Amino acid sequence: KLRDLNRESIDEQITSIKNILEHCREQNIIVPILRVGIEYAFKLPFNFLISLCNKIAAMNEVTKISLSDTDGSTVPDKIRKLLIQLDRKLPSDKSLELHLHNDYALATTNLHEAYRLFKNSKRELIIDASISGIGERNGIVSIGDIFALLLLNNDKKIKTKYKTKYYYDLYKY
Repeated sequence: KLRDLNRESIDEQITSIKNILEHCREQNIIVPILRVGIEYAFKLPFNFLISLCNKIAAMNEVTKISLSDTDGSTVPDKIRKLLIQLDRKLPSDKSLELHLHNDYALATTNLHEAYRLFKNSKRELIIDASISGIGERNGIVSIGDIFALLLLNNDKKIKTKYKTKYYYDLYKY
């Protein structure tokens, strides 16, 4: 995960990733497929975040770019604006992942906005979730919220792909 979010440090972190990948190639080590996460992504200036995602996407080994709403303060307008731009500008083989904390009770609303934007997209959108939304502070998006969203949108995939009838058993634990 990219953690220190000043421009100089991010460039250093990206260079480090590239150096590790190059070393793997030189040593004939299997080059890993990477997921790069950006902590506090929604706190970064918009154009800087778009540029950063483009730099990350330029590395062939990166398949997923994870954007974390680390303090749970992002609003649906920001989610919409950013996801629309990233969907337009990034190569289509790069998945986007959202990690939405619920400190300000916005995680489910942001989930709904992301789903609305990507439900017919060819790009893979991954949502980090936990049982009952359990996690640090006020947790993250709940698997139950995701199931409810899919069922409310009459998404037939949920009935065939997921065994939602067992969710309650998981929830009890």
